[in-house]
Order: sequence, then structure tokens, then C-alpha cells
Amino acid sequence: MKTKKPLTKAFTTRLDACTGTDELRPVMSRIHFHEDNILVTNGHILIKIPLSRFGFTPEDIAMLNGHSLHHSQFPLVYKKELTVEPGALIIRSVEFETTLTIKLRPTDKDDLHLVNYFPQVIPTKEQFSNINQIGINPNLLSDLYKALGCKYSVKLHFSAENRSIFVESNDYKKEDKETWGVGVIMPVMINDNR
Repeated sequence: MKTKKPLTKAFTTRLDACTGTDELRPVMSRIHFHEDNILVTNGHILIKIPLSRFGFTPEDIAMLNGHSLHHSQFPLVYKKELTVEPGALIIRSVEFETTLTIKLRPTDKDDLHLVNYFPQVIPTKEQFSNINQIGINPNLLSDLYKALGCKYSVKLHFSAENRSIFVESNDYKKEDKETWGVGVIMPVMINDNR
């Protein structure tokens, strides 16, 4: 019986769970490779995960930086062993003797303005305090859970009423904490009159 070789360079979490599908806001329908990280948002959730978490080398990361992948292409590369070439992800199947090249789009000027802003939205832990209540859409939390690749639990950090919720995986080992990535969920308004 053949045993499957573990993936060394592959996207192993559902990053596309947090992309938008509205083509009127194309920046939200893409998975962005920016400053050594993956940035993904749908307008309600924003995640930031270091590319190194998925086994990419510094050379790979340099070739990925400044590019993006459309959410519709993500299923093609999900849990596939990848090779990086300038502006492309390559999937090679030894078994079927085939190669699939997925072209990445360079981040254009309009998108770059927004993508540069994404990391600034994620608050630091010093910005959090005690609050009374906050509304959360559980579907968004589920999407973020999938995109971060959590297995057991997440930690939620609240900064103030009706402010973004900082989310991090609770699964990592202490020494791996910096490679897990983080996310932000926008709250929903609480209507006590229902």
C-alpha cells in the first residue's frame, strides 16, 4: 500500500473561505501575497497569515510578493504540492506526468492602495479592554476558523463595543505562534428590541 508523502509547500487551509465573491469589488475576491504574508478579506473578515507557514522559502516568498490569486483558482492549488516561479504557481503531477501553471496577477495600483491598508486594520493586543457586549455573526467565525486552519479553538480579543474582534488560533505550539496568522471580524449591531 502506497503512503502519501506529506506536503512540503502547499496551502493547507481554506483561504478562499474569507474571500469575497462580488466581482464589483475585485480586491476582495483575491488572495493577496503582500510583504511576506497572505492577506484575504471579504469586507467582514480580514486574515493575515505568514507565507512561511505553508512551507514557502524566502526565495518563493520574494517571487509571490506583489501578486494575487483569484478565489476561483484557489481550489486548483488547495492541498497540492507547489513550485513557485516568477508570477506563477506550478503544480506537477509525477503520477500523471502533467504540469499545471496558475498565473498570478500583479497587484495593480488601485488594489495596492487597499492592500497596503489591510494590515493597519488589525489592532495590537494593547488596544483591547473589557467590554459589556458585542454581536458576532457565527458564520463569519466559521469561515475564519477554516481559513486559519484551526483544529481545536480560537482566541477572541475584544477592543471595545462595536469594534473589530481580533482572532488568533489557539492550536499552535508556543514556538510556532508567529507562523499561524491572525484575523479580524467586524461585529454586527446588537438589536435589543427584537
